[in-house]
Amino acid sequence: MSMHCLADELLLLIFHFLPVKDFRNISICCRRFRSLSRDEPFLRRHPAYRLFDLRNLTWSNREPAFLAQIAPGHFASVGIDDRLFLFGSGSVYALDLETGEGSLVARDPLLRSYGQTATLMSPATDNDGDIRHQRHRVLILGHTCELLLIGDSCPGCTARVLAFNLRLPMFAARYWHSACFDSATDTTFVFGGRGDGTWMEAHYYGDLLSIRITGTSQVVSTIENCTGHAPPPICGHSAVVVGRTMIVWGGANFHDKVIFSYSSELYVLDLDTLEWTKPKQRGPKPVARAFHTAVVGPNDMMFLWGGCKDGFLGAKDCDPDLYMLNPRTWTWRKLRPTGHLPSRRSEHTCAMVGSRLVVFGGRVHDQYSTQLHTLETAAREI
Repeated sequence: MSMHCLADELLLLIFHFLPVKDFRNISICCRRFRSLSRDEPFLRRHPAYRLFDLRNLTWSNREPAFLAQIAPGHFASVGIDDRLFLFGSGSVYALDLETGEGSLVARDPLLRSYGQTATLMSPATDNDGDIRHQRHRVLILGHTCELLLIGDSCPGCTARVLAFNLRLPMFAARYWHSACFDSATDTTFVFGGRGDGTWMEAHYYGDLLSIRITGTSQVVSTIENCTGHAPPPICGHSAVVVGRTMIVWGGANFHDKVIFSYSSELYVLDLDTLEWTKPKQRGPKPVARAFHTAVVGPNDMMFLWGGCKDGFLGAKDCDPDLYMLNPRTWTWRKLRPTGHLPSRRSEHTCAMVGSRLVVFGGRVHDQYSTQLHTLETAAREI
């Protein structure tokens, strides 16, 4: 007998006993399973998705001496193990969040463009496939395209960078786009952004690109067969991959090259069917903004912080609040962490390093900062 013949109540009972990994994958099977797995009363009971006590979250202001060596500018970042890697100001830096020790890993004059992205891809191994020779791949996209191979995954290995300047076909230089990696298909999805020129003269992209890099082969494709309610051309938005979906939120654009406006819209792309949807957002959603950051934390929750909500990149117009989006119910929650809160900013970088949400740099009072703040998200269950 097919499981589709079972009543919803019986299916939910079966789902309750699934291991965490299997439970997270059932939404891939079909639309009915996806709908059931996002049932709010069920989620409150399932051991894999118990609610977390987020009332005692605390920001920490980290001031390792190494930060004084970093020239202010626009950075992109990724988290690898317990280290934060920063890409910008013509250099690659690594900071160990456990010890506070940092190092200049490499100098690269190409890493100077603002609005660039750094995307952590699946690791690469040597030809023998030995995991001890594993390298982490980071794809830098902006004015240039580079693939960086960073260090070894083995404990105690010294980080080093091998950089390859890529000439990706069909990829025009762009800034303030989004780039996120889908591990299931080994694909980086790039959406939106703006081209060269002033804010009013620049071209704003509304295309969706897929990038696959395997060995010495690079394949860049423009995905033109998407259906549904797609986002308009936009820049300064955020995008993350959760399960088999890509979530795009916020951003900015010039309408008719005259009015600079911000968005608070949510768009979701099904990576299997390539259908865009625009689900209804619930709860206290963030106000319209751009040049913010969004990352995926524990329980596949999306954390959103910072960005400009009014005006034009002024610090007084940035939002200091932290929000969390449940991607199963599309419900927002405004979090109220205590501690040394980061000052209002935009154009900053944010990455998950273990269970820590790490905010670095950004534009504060019309100047770039090298401040570092962390937020531990591994909260106690309630």
